[in-house]
Amino acid sequence: MISNLFVRLFGKIVNFLSITGSIPFYMDSSKNLLLVSEQKHQNKALQISRIITFSYSIYSGIRLAAEMQSFLQDYIGLLIVGVWTPVYMWAFILQVCHRIKQSEMAWMFNQIVHTNQIFQSKLIFSVWNWFSYCNCFQYQTYFEYFVETSVGVKSTRLLEAMVIIYTYMEVVATIIWTSVFYFASSKKGYVYSLVSEQHQFFVLFSVFLAFEIFTKFQTCAIIIWDLLFFGVTTIVSNYWTNQVLYDKYYVFYLKQ
Repeated sequence: MISNLFVRLFGKIVNFLSITGSIPFYMDSSKNLLLVSEQKHQNKALQISRIITFSYSIYSGIRLAAEMQSFLQDYIGLLIVGVWTPVYMWAFILQVCHRIKQSEMAWMFNQIVHTNQIFQSKLIFSVWNWFSYCNCFQYQTYFEYFVETSVGVKSTRLLEAMVIIYTYMEVVATIIWTSVFYFASSKKGYVYSLVSEQHQFFVLFSVFLAFEIFTKFQTCAIIIWDLLFFGVTTIVSNYWTNQVLYDKYYVFYLKQ
């Protein structure tokens, strides 16, 4: 069910997000293992990321409260802080959860991948032995059909599609909100709005633009990756649990 293509794509995403300090994991491609990073610079990057996310969530919350009480409401600014206040808070909660439960998360993912490999290989091997024993090689097309339908090809395609959709959502979200900052940098939802007009020049704007790109990318990455992680583990574990519990043929072949 878990294909090599999915593992490669998932590993590339994990390693890229690890470099940006978004998640405390990295992927060992040679062993297909999700591991917890223990490098000092990685831990410092994660700590700085948590501080930035927490600080921005507090700032957005204060701005949101001020906008809600203002009689002259800036609706675009209200929309910006209204969207990003819960998003920053959500991302910070996930960062804390990753910090506390990172070992358990890595262990759970690795166990699910390992169990999937055992079930899938044993099922295919048992069915092929049965075909060999019955001398049913003339029905090889039926065997191939059985393998395609039994080891969750549709679910495999779903997992691969989830990785592609994740990448698409991350890129689009970063581009959209970077564009919003570029055209509405003076809105109170951004820290740049605290800079007085006489001190607003191109270099300083470029620095804040880079900061907004990084923080928006990282915040979206934390949330979307967490959804991807639990989506993958849930789909795989649910698939094999259903097959073992409710499909008598699976139980028969897995016992061989």
